[in-house]
Order: sequence, then C-alpha cells, then structure tokens
Amino acid sequence: MNPHFANLETSLSARAATIEAIHQEAAAARAAARSRVFGHAFKAFGAGVGAVLTAIATWPTKRDTYKALDQLSDTQLADIGLARGEISRVFEPGFALQAANDGVLPTGRAA
Repeated sequence: MNPHFANLETSLSARAATIEAIHQEAAAARAAARSRVFGHAFKAFGAGVGAVLTAIATWPTKRDTYKALDQLSDTQLADIGLARGEISRVFEPGFALQAANDGVLPTGRAA
C-alpha cells in the first residue's frame, strides 16, 4: 500500500472520529434542550390546570360572599371600609380592606 494513502486514511479516520464526537455532543445538547422545554411546558400546563381547578372549587364561596356584600346598604359597606364599587375587587389578589377610621379616633372625641 502506498504510504501517502495510508497517511490519508489515518487522517480521515481521525477526522471521522472528531465528527462523530461533535455529533454525539450535539445530540446530547439537543436532548437536554428538549427535556428543559418539555419540562417547562408541562410545569406551565400543570399550573394552569391547577389554577382552573382552584377557581372552580372556590367559585361557590366567592359567589355567596359577593351576593352577601351586594345586599348590604352603602352605610353598612362604609362601616367595613368598602364602597359599593369595590365589591367586585374584593377577590383580586392585591386587594386589602382599609378600615373606615383606620383605628384613629376623630379629633375632639375621648376614647
């Protein structure tokens, strides 16, 4: 066999091994990326399903509370620190009732 061809064959097999190693690394990176994407997708889907189930489970209580608040007079609502227009906001996550007098007595009155 010609020594030139032997060197060429050795060089080609070394390159083939390098290409195969790169291919294996790329396949592993692709599999890891897919795993992360599907993991995030399933987590988001699970969170969405959980939120829907929680909303369904809490709906009757929220509806009853809304009806009870809606039946109060404006004066009664003011006593608990709520205006009629705020009834629909009671169930928002950041909503906080502010007491009518915030625990502060009006000036000129004794405790």
